[in-house]
Amino acid sequence: LVQTASILTELCGDRDLVARFGGDEFAIIRRGGDELAAAALAADIIDRLSRPLLVGGRQVEISASVGIAGLVQEARPGDAGTLLRHADLALYGAKKDGRNAWRLFEPAMEAVYLANRFLEDDLRSSVEHGHFALDYQPFYGVHALDLLGFETLLRWRHPLRGELPPSEFIITAERTGLIVPIGEWALRAACTDAATWPCPLRVSVNISPVQFAQADLPTLVRSVVRDIGIDPRRIDLELTETAVIKDIGGARRVFRALHDIGVNLVLDDFGAGYSSLQILKSLPFDKIKIDRSLLQDVGRTERADAIIGAILRLARTLNLVVVAEGVETEEQLAVLRRERCDEVQGFLLGRPRPIHEFGDTFGAPSRAMGA
Repeated sequence: LVQTASILTELCGDRDLVARFGGDEFAIIRRGGDELAAAALAADIIDRLSRPLLVGGRQVEISASVGIAGLVQEARPGDAGTLLRHADLALYGAKKDGRNAWRLFEPAMEAVYLANRFLEDDLRSSVEHGHFALDYQPFYGVHALDLLGFETLLRWRHPLRGELPPSEFIITAERTGLIVPIGEWALRAACTDAATWPCPLRVSVNISPVQFAQADLPTLVRSVVRDIGIDPRRIDLELTETAVIKDIGGARRVFRALHDIGVNLVLDDFGAGYSSLQILKSLPFDKIKIDRSLLQDVGRTERADAIIGAILRLARTLNLVVVAEGVETEEQLAVLRRERCDEVQGFLLGRPRPIHEFGDTFGAPSRAMGA
């Protein structure tokens, strides 16, 4: 920090003010100049700070991101706060572009900021008032198409915008930590519904990486099982590799506690990330769910069929159950049967719907369920 402050002071002019905001953030106030001069200074700062520094006899490498905002008229009361907010929004844009980048403030950044603020406020209100619902998508045994259970899919019933899918709000929920109470509600609601079903089908619930990292998941699951009285063996918890990759040791301890409770652990989106095989080697999953992107050309190209076959052979060697999601064609289903996949899920077999719309057809062949 001391060396960074020294470099910034050296690069700035006598009329510039350099200040540390807190943590690792600095601010520079320039009097006069234009956007080109500010951009040139930002580039110089990034260049200098990207060079190795010697700290306490050790070489240290750092990087910098810079956001630039300016006032074109004489300053008025309140402009300082606006200027800092604009610079911060530009800094956020620079960080999204990657390390060692700078960005100029653009009015569209504030529009996005305000939209996110409104979304966050609405989300907090909906958490308080319970404006969430679950849809259920069935999954089946691949050969007889016998109904095995349902995956739960979260929906937000926005008071003004109607029903919103997770893609519209999950990022905000995770960034604010609201995903933790939302995720707890979803787990309890799913298990409450499953406890009323006429046959002991499984229920699969997605666990957010933030929820996995921040919440005491085993304590929550144990509480849900006890309060609702559901057999834990009916519960599948779906996790992506991003939920566990940062702390394999910690994840292993959580897995051990969850297995002691009796629930099943599913590696979701298998094949879509960079570390799926490493995760399988390191953590005791019970099932893998093949990402829908790997199924797109199955039944149409030999290469796609070969990849699916290789995944299924690997899974059998590791004694893992495999479910293929995103099954949309008869050709895909035929290949999955031929390659001895265990379970299938997708629009060909059943679309997500509120559980009451399945009526009394539990256990009926999928296409008799209005898929």
